[in-house]
Amino acid sequence: RHRGLFKYGEKHFREQVKMVDPDFLEMFTFPLIKGDPLTALDDPYSIIISEKTAEKYFGDEDPIGKTLIFQNQHDFTVTGVAKNIPDNSTIYFDFLAPIACANEVISDGYTDTWYNCAFYTITQLREGADYQAVSEKIRGRIKQSFGESNLESFLFPFSKLRLYSFSGKGGYIETVRMFLIIAILILVIAIINFVNLMTARSGRRAKEVGMRKVVGAFRGELIKQFFGEAILHAIIAAVIAIALVELLLPAFRTLMHDSVPFNFTEITIPLGILFIAILTGLLAGSYPALLLSSYRPVRVLKTSAGSESRRSWFRRILVVSQFAISILLIICTTIIYQQHSFMKHKEIGYDKDNIVYLPMYDEMHSNYDAVKAKLLQNPNFLSVSKSTHSPSGIYWNGENWEWEGKDPDVNPLVTYFGVGYDYLETLGMELVEGEFYSPEISGDRDDVVAIKQAFANIMGLESIVGQRLSRNENNYTIMGVVKDFHYKPVTQAVGPLIMYQNVERSSWYLFARINPDNVSKSVAFLEDIWKEFSPDFPFECNFLDEDFEYFYYGEKITGDLLMYFAMLAIIISCMGLFGLSCFMAERRTKEIGIRKVLGATVTNLVQLLSREFVVLVIIANVIAAPAAYFIMKNWLTDYAYRIDINLFIFILAALLAILIAIFTVSVQAIKAASANPVDSLRYE
Repeated sequence: RHRGLFKYGEKHFREQVKMVDPDFLEMFTFPLIKGDPLTALDDPYSIIISEKTAEKYFGDEDPIGKTLIFQNQHDFTVTGVAKNIPDNSTIYFDFLAPIACANEVISDGYTDTWYNCAFYTITQLREGADYQAVSEKIRGRIKQSFGESNLESFLFPFSKLRLYSFSGKGGYIETVRMFLIIAILILVIAIINFVNLMTARSGRRAKEVGMRKVVGAFRGELIKQFFGEAILHAIIAAVIAIALVELLLPAFRTLMHDSVPFNFTEITIPLGILFIAILTGLLAGSYPALLLSSYRPVRVLKTSAGSESRRSWFRRILVVSQFAISILLIICTTIIYQQHSFMKHKEIGYDKDNIVYLPMYDEMHSNYDAVKAKLLQNPNFLSVSKSTHSPSGIYWNGENWEWEGKDPDVNPLVTYFGVGYDYLETLGMELVEGEFYSPEISGDRDDVVAIKQAFANIMGLESIVGQRLSRNENNYTIMGVVKDFHYKPVTQAVGPLIMYQNVERSSWYLFARINPDNVSKSVAFLEDIWKEFSPDFPFECNFLDEDFEYFYYGEKITGDLLMYFAMLAIIISCMGLFGLSCFMAERRTKEIGIRKVLGATVTNLVQLLSREFVVLVIIANVIAAPAAYFIMKNWLTDYAYRIDINLFIFILAALLAILIAIFTVSVQAIKAASANPVDSLRYE
């Protein structure tokens, strides 16, 4: 992909163009509504656009044969219009151009080097072919043509490209699996509630079962009845859930910053929901149905049904299970939140706040010194520099660097980019050894470089400044060492990096540190400068701190969703606990009345009714804490820099769960304990 300016008449926009081989449209099913897919990309300067792009630039005009100007230099002829690509497509494009133009449009030799890893090579194998066997055969292909490289080529299933990482560990699929498991756990809590309340009410329904058996009902008929009741409850709940989804979907889309699809008219969705509802009903109704239908009429009608002690223990196990799940989610949510906060506030090696940057084109590119001088005349601009990349998006790298005393087995992949004078001052970086580029020290020399501490550590030399670095036929002298800084998310370790001073490569972005008290005025002044030097390009202004917010966007969304799920699990658990406590208080009404007559206070009675549930929640904590620890310990291994799991998190989760349980039970306990004992004992 390459980003640049497209123009047609008075319309101009910055766009992403995807560059592909001409037979791309033969391999993939992206239908064209205009143009021939077999020939549309034959000319190096042909281009295919999407429907919405055609409307954006040409309105009602026929776009075929029209010319789009790219970067004010290259004319592309529209040869096809593709049907709009769905948002969930693995490959997405609004502009599709032949890769043959890349050497002219991007840079000379862009596609003619083994160093460039910016491309996917997509291969269609024969039906039934083993891709892993083919992958092994091509693994050494790069080394055959470029023996100094340590890079290896391999095949990866296209069907997994969107969700899975190349390493086989991590990727979006882990997030999908995590939320699927959480959804199942919440459903399990709801099933536990249903089973709990049904078994608690089994004594009341026992006489109904006994009477029905006396008049001729078979056990199978009773089982069908109880299963039918459970399934009916689940289907009604599914209908309510669908309504809630429709109601909450806009808020969910806002949270996700994405157009999450939910089309109930697609037959697979209602069928899937119906299947889940029936399965949930069968699972929830299985124990009550089998329990209630097993009662013997003589025993039920003579005394009480079944073993209350056995059912009581079963209910205790269910209460412990649902609170263990809820506590697990609370702990996991807290640790994920702390990790996200740690990454967001970790020292990254420079001051990203109050830094604006913008790409430089045309006159701004060639008149950088004049632009810089104009900006520094404005008191709102504290420092100005230039760079080939934003520090949040440096992607040039290469191997085979040599230095004196290098271990032959060491061949790091070194990232590099170009910088201008005052770069360290503008970004707030720190020089730990030597000197940095300045007109007085380095002038316009391109044979000196600065490196990061991480690279100096790999070199392992006592004195770094003055050492020679070489690669191919290029030789450099190290003039300074810069304190390590992050140019990738802090999920990844700081790697080796080189800063060049190269006029051509240092003119892509302008960086400025501005006065935080006058941000709007600074941006307005910057726009005036832009219009003066790059009037043909739409104004673009970026804030560096926003780039880093985007780095951790995924973790933030995960943390927020997990927090809502944990809250939902707690609410459902409390609903079950409240229902159970209501039933238990109702069953012990006479006991409460007698205790009050004998002098028991409301506090005594609340403690009596709450004690058992508090003990169960404590047991749930004992089960959930080690499980949460091992789960999150494994989750944190994906982060190069991570928090230590603190014991305080587990104590806090335990106290929170206990307080929630006490509050839930106490509401009903206080009501029962405050009742007049005369009402419960008047018929005794």
